[in-house]
Amino acid sequence: MRCTKIDRRSLHGWKTLNPPGSISCPNRPDEVLERLGSQFWRCLNFVRSAVPDALGINGLDAFAQAENGCLNVVAEFEIPGSVMMPVVEVIRKDGLTLVMKPGDQWIISVDSPSEVSADFMGLLDPSLHPTPDDIPAEFIFDQYAIGARRFTAVIRGDPVEHKVFAFLWLLGHYQPSR
Repeated sequence: MRCTKIDRRSLHGWKTLNPPGSISCPNRPDEVLERLGSQFWRCLNFVRSAVPDALGINGLDAFAQAENGCLNVVAEFEIPGSVMMPVVEVIRKDGLTLVMKPGDQWIISVDSPSEVSADFMGLLDPSLHPTPDDIPAEFIFDQYAIGARRFTAVIRGDPVEHKVFAFLWLLGHYQPSR
């Protein structure tokens, strides 16, 4: 599942070029293809709706956000079954930028204009750190305990989307350090 950097494009534009219906796997049963497509759509729906809500990005519907450059795809990776998945960049108006790779464990790199002072309540797994195979090297930073302005977090567990939402909500509502 090596991650490949691509030219930045809107999430909507990337989705149009990579629909799961374009899967060509003649030896796979339909239910496997349906499950893979379901994983693709679950990921996209989470990124398009839950992520902006958690970060406090309001006032735009999902397509408008994608078209206005708030949600971009900066890399992609293939999951078993020949389905391409996005690595998404989220940019908030105040300059908070995240790069997120979804999966069984989410990799989230944070670049904040100021120090992040938040209690992430054990959501981050300090024993894991991504490699350039997981996410392009330019998006890998130190862990939160080392650098609170630019850091990379790994979140895993079941259900992982709930933990990711909680992390993003805490991040989106933190009080800058004084």
